Amino acid sequence: MPHSDLHRGYRSLPYKRPFFLSMLFYALWLLSLIATVTLAVLFVRTQDRDLGIPLVACMLGSALLWAIAYPVRRSAKCPLCKGTPLLDNRAAKHARARRFFPLNYGTSALLSLFLTHRYRCMFCGNPFDLLKKPANMFGRNQEP
Repeated sequence: MPHSDLHRGYRSLPYKRPFFLSMLFYALWLLSLIATVTLAVLFVRTQDRDLGIPLVACMLGSALLWAIAYPVRRSAKCPLCKGTPLLDNRAAKHARARRFFPLNYGTSALLSLFLTHRYRCMFCGNPFDLLKKPANMFGRNQEP
């Protein structure tokens, strides 16, 4: 399958940095959350008080990463509608917006971006690809 067929229908993102930073902080937050749950289970099962300090450190690290990631996710804007597709709010969702059942639209978009480097804006319904190169002035993808 040619490279252009893989990205057909997806738009490129002109400003990718907030999206990459959002994915980075999301991955770090998930890792710290897994470490917190693991330490909590070990702490309960073994009753080892030496695990208390690392458990509290992981909990504080998770909270700190979430506090840093929130403004970064807010800075990632849709290039067309200027909405914040990685944060869910009470605004009306587009008919083509997708979400994974237990998650909200913003977390689903972030998870899709993290796993496939693609997401669909929940406000305008347009699909975007993080890896697609921006089109030149003639409407064609730039070839290396």
